[in-house]
Amino acid sequence: MVPFYLVLPKLAPKLLKAMLGVWSGGFGQEACLLAFATIRLLAAEMAPQVRVNCLAPGLVKTDFARVLWEDGRGEQVAQHYPLHRLGEPEDVAGATLFLAAETGRWITGQTWVLDGGGLIKFSGVG
Repeated sequence: MVPFYLVLPKLAPKLLKAMLGVWSGGFGQEACLLAFATIRLLAAEMAPQVRVNCLAPGLVKTDFARVLWEDGRGEQVAQHYPLHRLGEPEDVAGATLFLAAETGRWITGQTWVLDGGGLIKFSGVG
């Protein structure tokens, strides 16, 4: 089996104009730097044929994350976000559509954090 990172730069320009990843691995410094660097490297490798970006959502009210927000846990977490609410699938969908469509045609190599301001709050800034 050929690793995807060897095939992707050759195949993707024939199939895609935009590639979007979703990263939901927490915000440990090492993991964060690795994810950001990977997106930037892929973007540099695949430009100008393919735009590569990433979404890093906070806690979004989905079935997959239900255990994290049900039974009142979500309201407790939301109080720590500057916007005082959890994300909804529509919040992520809007950013996804923007980046994948022609509206995002001059954006590549970026990781957008969609977390209601949680990253700035938890980092001690807010």
